[in-house]
This record gives sequence, C-alpha cells and structure tokens, in this order.
Amino acid sequence: MGHFPFMASGKIVNSYELLYKYYNACREVESTECGPIPSSEDLKELELLVKRREITNLAALIDHFSKKYLDKIRETSAKAACRSFFGRDIDITYCRSKIAELIASWLIEVADNLGIISLKYAWREGARSFE
Repeated sequence: MGHFPFMASGKIVNSYELLYKYYNACREVESTECGPIPSSEDLKELELLVKRREITNLAALIDHFSKKYLDKIRETSAKAACRSFFGRDIDITYCRSKIAELIASWLIEVADNLGIISLKYAWREGARSFE
C-alpha cells in the first residue's frame, strides 16, 4: 500500500508520488507552502453537484475539479516535480494538468471517506461510478 495524503484511500489514485514531489518542490524551489489542497468549500460544492445530478460520473467530476485547481498549480514547482518524477523535462501544460487531476482525485477520495459520496466499482453489475 502506498503513502496517501490525508484522508485519501487509493480508490482512484494508487500513487500520489507526483503530488508529494510538487508540494516538496514548492517548499524547496519557492521557499513556501503552496496549494491547492482540497477544502471544505470544495467538499460542499462536490456534494451539491452530485445531489443535484449536475455531474453524474467520476470522470466528469475529476475534470470539473481539475479545471478549478489548474490555475493554482505553480509552474516552477510543477516543472521541478515532473522533472524529478519522470526523469526528464515534461510539457508544463501536461504536468500541471496531471497535478490538478491528482488533487481533484484526492478531493473525491476524501468525499468518499466522509460518506458524502460512495465510490462504486464500475465492473460490478448495476454499479455506478458514485452515488
């Protein structure tokens, strides 16, 4: 079992190593803590989106929050994290989007652990992505 951020379960993401490298790069490269991290406001928004059925599948939910987090990903730290993770320079747009997706997935795993949603296994008969 991997090392997960606070309240993450690994149900969506099995390795948060790139995200850890990003947060570490923020401290080392920029000498500051940087986000984003999932917030209570994000959890409330997620709950409303699901209850109102504005978003009905897991991929769309990840996409929605990834877009929200993307502008908050610091380019210098993201570049350093991706270089460390992939072992070479990676397109910064791709890199930032991967980090944003990790944060969005973390948010959803937190929501699942708190009982706000229930992640389901898609291959089981009658199961949806979440309820």
